[in-house]
Amino acid sequence: MKYGKLLAAGLTAAASLWVSAASAAVLDTVKQRGILNCGTDNTAPGFGYLNTKTGKMEGLDVDFCRAMAAAVLGDAAKVNFVVVTDKSRFNALQTGQVDVVFAHTTVKPVRESAIGIDFLPISFYDGTGVMVKVASGVKSVAELDGATICTTQGSGTESTLAGTIRQRGFKNTKVLTFENLARLIRQSAPERLASVV
Repeated sequence: MKYGKLLAAGLTAAASLWVSAASAAVLDTVKQRGILNCGTDNTAPGFGYLNTKTGKMEGLDVDFCRAMAAAVLGDAAKVNFVVVTDKSRFNALQTGQVDVVFAHTTVKPVRESAIGIDFLPISFYDGTGVMVKVASGVKSVAELDGATICTTQGSGTESTLAGTIRQRGFKNTKVLTFENLARLIRQSAPERLASVV
């Protein structure tokens, strides 16, 4: 069953965003309401971030929310930001808390069909790496057997790590998950970090 909600991994012309009949109903609802309920993170600098100095949301995903409000409602300010996490973003779409989500999300065909959402075009490509303390001397993921690796709950990284741990035959590696990026980052030591793959 399609919920007709959109999980944005990118932005195209507003006219092409809602492609299914159910999605057209979401568009009609947004127009009637006069406000776009847009889900985004508020802890990811550069993407969706609440600037504590200005009290305003900032970042690429936030700009996409404003652009969609401008395209659909004619006013970039007609957006209500709803904070979502990796764990809550799909549920927020399915339950109607939000009309669209612009947040870091790995696009997987199985997600689109199993959850009943429509992904928009991809706007940002990245890879998976692990940040380690420079002082640890770790140069490769192969050296992480026995380590505790942190990520966010409900993220694609969780399943990627599980696969990597299984594939490499790690016996003592643990994955520790946090509610959001802010909590994850607070757990990081203030020491210099480096990325390993």
